[in-house]
Amino acid sequence: MSLVKRISNIFKAKANDIVEKMEDPEDTLNYSLVEMRENLSKIKKSMLDVATLKKKLENELSDINIKISEYEKNAELALESGREDLAKASIQNKNDLIEKKTNLESQIKSIEEQLKNIEKSKEQMEDNLIKLQSKKEELITMKKVSDAQVMIKETLTGIANDTTDLGERIRNAEEKIKEKYAKSQAIDYMVDAGMLDNILDDEDKVEKELKEIEKQKRAEEEFEELKKRVAAKNQAIKE
Repeated sequence: MSLVKRISNIFKAKANDIVEKMEDPEDTLNYSLVEMRENLSKIKKSMLDVATLKKKLENELSDINIKISEYEKNAELALESGREDLAKASIQNKNDLIEKKTNLESQIKSIEEQLKNIEKSKEQMEDNLIKLQSKKEELITMKKVSDAQVMIKETLTGIANDTTDLGERIRNAEEKIKEKYAKSQAIDYMVDAGMLDNILDDEDKVEKELKEIEKQKRAEEEFEELKKRVAAKNQAIKE
């Protein structure tokens, strides 16, 4: 396998590993569970808000019913007292409240429908959450088994792909061993034929000649030094 191909395979493996980690099904399941719990919490809060508003309107409706009864009594009392104007005013106020009461009852009915829909959504989400929670371990187990199977298959595939490269490496090693063996045989042949001895003898002769030249040079230098000393001595005697 060439170096470039190996490096390419390494980068591919790293990239695949990064992608696998980014797309980890277990993390996806956990995130889905967290998201569903958050949405369920939001739905419950919405139910609480809507129920609170319904209760507020019901209290307001109760107050209006009380006031309607009071206006009816006031109108009757005013009429008995000869105050038709007050009786008419009380009746008008009562009718205004009746109209408001009708609107409130309509709003409360609409809110009750909303609460039913929200409750239905809540129950459905709770059911999905329970199902996903119970399914999570099963899915994770399936994922682990699948990963193991993929790893085994990839390993077997890698071995098959490397078989050719292994054969090539064996052939290269065999050629190098044969080359060294041939070289060893050639050296043995040269030793038996005395060819290496001649080479060594030639090397000894060269070394001897170099040593002789060096010896002669030292002798000449010593001779010249001696001549200088004698000349200096004779010169001193003459003086």
